[in-house]
Amino acid sequence: MIRSAILALAALVSASSLLAYVDAAASVV
Repeated sequence: MIRSAILALAALVSASSLLAYVDAAASVV
């Protein structure tokens, strides 16, 4: 259970950073 929580958190963080990266790229363009 702990492991799946960590995986979910890691997925959330990576998705969030990907969104931030896309947002920054869009604002540059």
